Amino acid sequence: MTPTVLFVCDFQALIRTYVDTAWFDAAAFAAGDVLARARELGPEKVKIIHVMAGGAVRKDHSQYSVRKDSGLAKFMETFPATVDTPGIVDNVAPLPDEQILARPRASIFHDTPLNAQLRALGATKLIFCGVATSGVVLSSARSAVDADYEVFVVGEACADISRSLHDELVKWWEGPWEGAKLMSVEEAKAALEGVGA
Repeated sequence: MTPTVLFVCDFQALIRTYVDTAWFDAAAFAAGDVLARARELGPEKVKIIHVMAGGAVRKDHSQYSVRKDSGLAKFMETFPATVDTPGIVDNVAPLPDEQILARPRASIFHDTPLNAQLRALGATKLIFCGVATSGVVLSSARSAVDADYEVFVVGEACADISRSLHDELVKWWEGPWEGAKLMSVEEAKAALEGVGA
């Protein structure tokens, strides 16, 4: 059986300080609801991958600019988290057997073995929850669409520094064009079961 892959991205305590905390908490609660259903279904149906800022080591230096003062590089390389201590908030904290993926840049596909892993699994459907909507979620969803995955974003399970930017992205994903598609929490839980999208 080919699993659907659920990405739970950057629900870290430090990132919570950059976002409206009530919104972050509501998004984390919604992501926790989807995550709980994924766990009930088991790894044969759903591969769970927790994504974190910080803790990544650049592997392919040819993928990076020679510019040493990149703000994104400084942020990602100095973010105080490791795979052993990711600082993920309790209600979406990884279980011991769940994968944690540290990312060196905004997209989880950039300079990580993720695409090869997903191809080896035979995965075609990816579902994203996370913070920030305009950061890791958008960048990763775009990379996934470019790699021909079927991509869904659970809007209720995302938050951002900018409410207006989040709302514009949600409107975009609601549209009829090719790309990532918007899902509710209930639609995501049904999709994990193989119903609907």
